[in-house]
Amino acid sequence: MIVRYLSFFFVLAFTISSNLYAGGRGAGILPMFDDGTVLVGKETRFSNKLKKNVQVWSDFGGAVDSKDKGDIAKTALRESNEETANTLRLTYKQVVNSPYTDHYHPTGGSYRMYYVRVPGHKPSLADFHKNARKLKWKSVEKSDWKYISAQHLLNAVNISSYAAICPGTNEEIFAPTRAGLKQRTAQSTLYNLINSVKNKPVPLAPKYVAKKPAPVVKRKVAPRKPAPIVKRKVAPRKSAPVAKGKVIAKKTAPTVRKTATSNRRKATPKRSVPLRRKGR
Repeated sequence: MIVRYLSFFFVLAFTISSNLYAGGRGAGILPMFDDGTVLVGKETRFSNKLKKNVQVWSDFGGAVDSKDKGDIAKTALRESNEETANTLRLTYKQVVNSPYTDHYHPTGGSYRMYYVRVPGHKPSLADFHKNARKLKWKSVEKSDWKYISAQHLLNAVNISSYAAICPGTNEEIFAPTRAGLKQRTAQSTLYNLINSVKNKPVPLAPKYVAKKPAPVVKRKVAPRKPAPIVKRKVAPRKSAPVAKGKVIAKKTAPTVRKTATSNRRKATPKRSVPLRRKGR
């Protein structure tokens, strides 16, 4: 329930703030950076065409407050610091010395948008969320932040249509922000930003210096000591035991000499054939 009440309160506050300068005065800042990008924020605004609250991308500004004592530059500075969660930390001198455009509402109100060049370090998108959580989202009014190329932003604004879509999103660019960007001062300022990035001299690559090879360090190798020779003790062979007593020499077998005749086969005796007598 608490979340519902808070969301209803923020939507109501955004809706009222979107119509405050419709009959009065308002001011804001569009931060520009050295890399050719601009910062925009996402918030809830009331759409006269759709008759409901929608998510839009815009600069960082709001209506004049009594604290500003009629100084429109102080209004822009106060609103931008609040809606960026004090992340950019701009100064009054930066705002006053920056170019601006005035958009006049049909009902008689006006809105001034300053184009402030922010030099030096470019904060990350995580820094905005981190600082917003520290402030518990009080007076921040933005739910998200985004860096956009100045060239892409001009291309989206200069399209001849009723609404301009913010590059990289599906949401529209807030109508007063788009009306200010279409003016000549805004166009020339953003083109100067784009050209300054294009004409920025490219730093020369450092000369290649061949590295000297590291000196070869000869390590002293200790001579290896030869392994000690281990003499194995060989046990003497035991001779066969000698039998005591007389030694009788073994008789050797007589050698048989083979003769040539022994190999021959004995001839069989021829049979005597009796002679036949004559007259028989």
